[in-house]
Amino acid sequence: MFKPQGVEVQWQFFKGAGPAVNEALANRQLDFVYLGDLAAIIGKANGLPTRLLLGQPGFGILPRGDQSFRD
Repeated sequence: MFKPQGVEVQWQFFKGAGPAVNEALANRQLDFVYLGDLAAIIGKANGLPTRLLLGQPGFGILPRGDQSFRD
């Protein structure tokens, strides 16, 4: 997909999700990431020089454990 443009892409998968990805960003092991909102906010708050290139809206509706959606 990117090869005709001269771009090499290597996919990396991380166990531990956000914290592991933030650590790899801090160590300059990654150039681009797809990251959840909380991990991105925590990374930025801790000094990672990141910028948002694009976003994807997502919402969840969750009741407390002692309630249902009908309450």
